[in-house]
Amino acid sequence: WIHLLVPGGLLLTGYWLSGFFFRDPQPWLERWLLKSDRAVFDALRVDRMLTAAPRAVLELLEASYTAAYVVIGAGALVVATFGIEPISYYWTLVLASELACYAALPWLRSRPPRALEGPGVMERRNPALRWLSVAILNRASVQANTLPSGHVSGAFAAALAVLPANEPLGWILMAVAILIAIAAAVGRYHYVADCVSGAAVPVLVWAI
Repeated sequence: WIHLLVPGGLLLTGYWLSGFFFRDPQPWLERWLLKSDRAVFDALRVDRMLTAAPRAVLELLEASYTAAYVVIGAGALVVATFGIEPISYYWTLVLASELACYAALPWLRSRPPRALEGPGVMERRNPALRWLSVAILNRASVQANTLPSGHVSGAFAAALAVLPANEPLGWILMAVAILIAIAAAVGRYHYVADCVSGAAVPVLVWAI
């Protein structure tokens, strides 16, 4: 139970402590992130696709973003049934990936895109679960943008860590992690650069 639960507390503590080191945002970084996002969104016609998408697709994306909070805990519960060594491996991969993202916060300081832009397509179409995601972020986040994204990093790390213990579930979690990354960007919770680098960090940690 110690191996199962204590690392989760360390993860949350590391996230909240990182907020103490966030001072003024860096305007140059925010400008670059917004400009690169607009280039990607225009090239892929993201706004047009979101406007035309069935409501069920928007609900799936919003649910995926919210599910990020569940994925890490669920992965830990599954892996813990295989013993001390697998759960230790799991938390090593997840903690190293997520804490690396939080450690970057004092040096790469920006606000989330939803705080800088006008209402986007997702906000205007307002999926049912969006209120829950926003409520959690307003009450429990450090009100700063993590670059790389801790949300995305944790989801990919959990999937990679579950794969050796339960391959089918690991691939399911990998699919969920991809949806989380897409949802974080199109929902304007994170920039595209956050999501791409957030996926890269756990892959690097896993390779090491």
